[in-house]
Amino acid sequence: MAAYQGENYISLQLRSILGQLSADDEVIVVDDGSTDHTCGEVAALQDARLVLMENNRNQGVLRAFESALSSSSGEIVFLSDQDDLWFPKKVETVLQVFANDPDLMLVASDAILVDEDGAKIGDSFYAKRGTLVKFADWKVPWMHNGISLHSSAERFAFPARKASAS
Repeated sequence: MAAYQGENYISLQLRSILGQLSADDEVIVVDDGSTDHTCGEVAALQDARLVLMENNRNQGVLRAFESALSSSSGEIVFLSDQDDLWFPKKVETVLQVFANDPDLMLVASDAILVDEDGAKIGDSFYAKRGTLVKFADWKVPWMHNGISLHSSAERFAFPARKASAS
């Protein structure tokens, strides 16, 4: 999870994720130099599955996700922003999609748009954004919280970083 100035939303978002995970799963939160109480909100959850990484200064969302990915140990990795509530069966649904197709490397899911109070303001993030971007060799509707990938896909997602680490 990439986080920056997320104190108002991150606790609720993390609870929507943690309730779907097993005891062996992890949630890596990269705080990207927040000056609010984002880190305190994460720590207050007191959940052993939470790993908080703090950047001293803001490095941008891409670097935050790279840090989280390079620290992850799971076979299936879910990307998330700090302010996106997950539907109750998101993890189960995505894991079943991966189980049904062992060659699958990436799943992109849409999102319903809501305001600060949880009131629905749009049916589809993709429809509102209206763009596709290239992600490695695939064209996918890009939205951080809607991307889940097999750990083997990381070498395609960040090839320059992987090459420099070798």
